[in-house]
Amino acid sequence: MQNNNYVKQLIWTVIENSEASNWDEAVKEWSVVGFDTARNADGECVCGQDNLYYLYTIRNDKNGNELSPIGSSCIKKFEREDLNAKVETLEKQLKLLHALENKNFITLSKKFFSKKLLKYLFDRGAFEDQNYDSEDNYEFMLKMFNKHKSPTVKEQKKINAIIINNVIPYLRKLERSKTFNDDKEKFNVIDMNSKHRDDIEQVIFEELEKNSNNDFQDYNDISEVPEEKIVVVQKNHGAGCTFQNAKNAIETYLEYGIRH
Repeated sequence: MQNNNYVKQLIWTVIENSEASNWDEAVKEWSVVGFDTARNADGECVCGQDNLYYLYTIRNDKNGNELSPIGSSCIKKFEREDLNAKVETLEKQLKLLHALENKNFITLSKKFFSKKLLKYLFDRGAFEDQNYDSEDNYEFMLKMFNKHKSPTVKEQKKINAIIINNVIPYLRKLERSKTFNDDKEKFNVIDMNSKHRDDIEQVIFEELEKNSNNDFQDYNDISEVPEEKIVVVQKNHGAGCTFQNAKNAIETYLEYGIRH
């Protein structure tokens, strides 16, 4: 009975905020525009259901009304494939971000990616690169994702490079912004200091990759690296490089770098 009450509340709320006066037409007016999480799974849906972890915002395309938070199970009741795909992709992206936060080794596998997520990342500029066309990067990653055989050494090196130089910086920007609002401008508004940090860390990482005699070959984890060695890297890259920049770059190298 309680579940029926949740459904009734959802239907009433959606119709009340729609232009259409019936459910079948009203559900066609909405788009998913925001995404957040309740760390303690204590979110409450507009239908009244509580203990939510994934919290969405939907917006009516005709009148601009927004409903938030709304859970994925309620969005599925709209019975729209496009909304379901959006929900699936956003949750996959969040899991990828959590993998980065937990210092997991990110690979091009179904554990971390999907074809929909790769397209979503491409649409939001995650594959933009100074040296390669973003569409080429996307098509390469999609081809490798669909490949049944293991990638060659050369292909794996390129996969790692795209994850390190493109995907991870994109995720770090999301992490700093603390928002999953589906607004391209908000996704891409990064202050110059943030961009500067990413640039410095990428330069350090690339230098470590190229130098087969670097000081970090024998370490397996950043916790093993003496602080004085990190300080040396910091000082070698001028006043614009912080200790944290150097540490982040070394940590990325230890996790993802191609060892010589």
